[in-house]
Amino acid sequence: MIYSYGKTLLTPGERIGYVALSPTMDDLEAVRTVMLSTQILSGWAMTSATAQHALPEIDRLSLDITDLARRCDRLVDGLRASRELIRADS
Repeated sequence: MIYSYGKTLLTPGERIGYVALSPTMDDLEAVRTVMLSTQILSGWAMTSATAQHALPEIDRLSLDITDLARRCDRLVDGLRASRELIRADS
């Protein structure tokens, strides 16, 4: 399982989350080694200091995805209506 706070909080630059691997998975140690090596060598998943300090409080910041989707739908509907008004005036 992979979880990213950056995606949940719409802050992709903060790069904080976790990977949970089953202790019964085949080649567990090999997968852990590859993941850690990739992270260290590429730096793609190095967490910023800001995110590390915020971690104890970060869960309460999670967004209401249902509300966000409703707002997005309202915006898209408004843009479509505006497009239709512009076409009607042309």
